[in-house]
Amino acid sequence: LEFRCTEMLRDLTGRPPALRDSRSNRVQMLAIRQYIDENYANPDLSLKYLSDKFQLSDKYLSKLFKEEFGENFIDYLIRIRIENAKRLMMETDMPIRDISGEVGYTNYISFNRCFKNVVGLSPRDFRNINVAN
Repeated sequence: LEFRCTEMLRDLTGRPPALRDSRSNRVQMLAIRQYIDENYANPDLSLKYLSDKFQLSDKYLSKLFKEEFGENFIDYLIRIRIENAKRLMMETDMPIRDISGEVGYTNYISFNRCFKNVVGLSPRDFRNINVAN
């Protein structure tokens, strides 16, 4: 009986820190996602950059990000950048090369390749289809 009571007490005292840690992790992950949303155009934004800024190991940050949002960090960053590029193509007449830099790509060819992988069209074709309509 004493053993069972001791085990139950150990269980109970072990849970609050775990619960507190999970809440703390959620708050931190939301702050990180907000930071990404506000700074996606920074070409230096990377897992290493965020791990240094938020004082987490890059592997741990990657794991927590995936657990919290169901998406890898890099996939999320690419999606945010491409969504903003699409918006700029539809709402402005900025050259596509300038848009690629505006959303965080320093290499125009990488931007074109990434855009086509995500959207299924080249940036020029996307703009032509969506501006013509």
